[in-house]
Amino acid sequence: MSMIGEVDLSDGTAITFTYLGRFTVKMPWDADIAYKLENVRTVAGELEDNQTGIINLMMEGKANMQFLDALNKVIARYESLTPLFEAMSVMMDYDTYWKDLMKNPRIKNPKLVFQSEVEKALLMPSAIIGEYTARKAQSDTGHTLHREYNWTKAFDEE
Repeated sequence: MSMIGEVDLSDGTAITFTYLGRFTVKMPWDADIAYKLENVRTVAGELEDNQTGIINLMMEGKANMQFLDALNKVIARYESLTPLFEAMSVMMDYDTYWKDLMKNPRIKNPKLVFQSEVEKALLMPSAIIGEYTARKAQSDTGHTLHREYNWTKAFDEE
């Protein structure tokens, strides 16, 4: 408990406290506190000593940390997550990606497909950064650097 600092009980929906002097933790009043504190310990243990921020435990379910290793590799290589999020924002742009996804009659659950694509990008960030970089270079030079892959073909029935 010595890792917990200031506790704020003024919010009617959440308990807020500092953890290790560098994280602000927010959890629901009706939470299984022992379970949530274990989540906080696990999350904090996976992060670098210089990382700070908010750990939001307001959502139901278990802490999901499967992306941390891949994201840490992006930070090690590029010194930030900006290249990944820039690539994702362009490659999964609402006006192109999402609208096409919604129009495709073969896709019954576009939200699930989109969620899967986001998870894949977070698990394998070098793939989306590489594809984005290649497309960007292609548009800059006007030359085709690689053959386009139509991901919707995975839903074609044979």
